[in-house]
Amino acid sequence: MISPIAVPAGIRQYIPVPTLDADNDYVQCRFSTKSPVDQCGDVEDFYNSSTSTPFSSVPVQFLISVYSIPSCALIPTLTSADLPDSCTAVQAGQPYSLQLFAKNNCGNGTTIKDIGTLSFPIVSKSALIMNATADTWYVTLTWTPTILEIGAQVLCAVAVD
Repeated sequence: MISPIAVPAGIRQYIPVPTLDADNDYVQCRFSTKSPVDQCGDVEDFYNSSTSTPFSSVPVQFLISVYSIPSCALIPTLTSADLPDSCTAVQAGQPYSLQLFAKNNCGNGTTIKDIGTLSFPIVSKSALIMNATADTWYVTLTWTPTILEIGAQVLCAVAVD
């Protein structure tokens, strides 16, 4: 999860909390019981979905930055050839490249300033490049996994306008 999360003032937001368990245990949020809204306070892993005692529990914390509503409140759309929340198998020792595209949904001269990433070590990111359509920008991520990196690796990205 990339923190801080930018949230426009006065607009209700849904903030997904991505989870992953290295040995594929069932993972879920432990929701608050003292609040009228769902708040994920901890992420817990279980043997399966019907088990009630967690193996472990990790607190969830992230920062939220509240900003004034701009003239256009549409956030950029971030896409790639891989589906969101999907897993892509890559082979150790073989270079892997992924392009992330950010589309400006506001027009009127709004530009994409960055495509920020939070990932495992040794992922190189190209400079931000404006596509010919002028409302889309992209970066290319390149990584050559090693034998020591076999297993799940998590990559998160966000477009910033």
